[in-house]
Amino acid sequence: MNNKLTISIGIALAIAMFSFFNTSEVQGQVSITESVEDIMPQSPSARIAQQLLQNLEAKNADAIAQLWTQEAIYELPYALPGNPSQLQGKEAAQQNIIRIIAMFERIEFEQVRFYPTQDPNIVLVETQGNFVVAGSGKAYRNKYIAVIQTQNDRIVLLREYFNPLIIAETFGINLAPN
Repeated sequence: MNNKLTISIGIALAIAMFSFFNTSEVQGQVSITESVEDIMPQSPSARIAQQLLQNLEAKNADAIAQLWTQEAIYELPYALPGNPSQLQGKEAAQQNIIRIIAMFERIEFEQVRFYPTQDPNIVLVETQGNFVVAGSGKAYRNKYIAVIQTQNDRIVLLREYFNPLIIAETFGINLAPN
């Protein structure tokens, strides 16, 4: 599948999810806050998701390392070419977190929304990232949707959706086929 089609499908999926979650029936169950600090998580998975976001903002890789199970899977369905779309195991997931933390001077999440599911060990998170690129001071703003599944208060699955075109533009990455 070509990159433009994949991105178009992803954007359509995000719009469909956004439309579904903005129905009045679901909205009454959604926690919406301006910052991670204001969140009052209601499920085990939402509490772990809050800890993940708070520790990313604090750039506390050691605390994040404690959130993964040994068998954790970190999926990035829209990873840029040359980057893995799935990381297997705690060590691989944690190395990606360390790489992300190093890329940014500031990491901040705004308009954080938790969408509960029928399974208390799964939560959907929607947020706006407001980051500053290390070294250049360039702003990086992207929207994120994450599916987080936990087991025994640890992350067993993190599936992170974002707009890869914004990443490519921010970091000057050419996505045109060779």
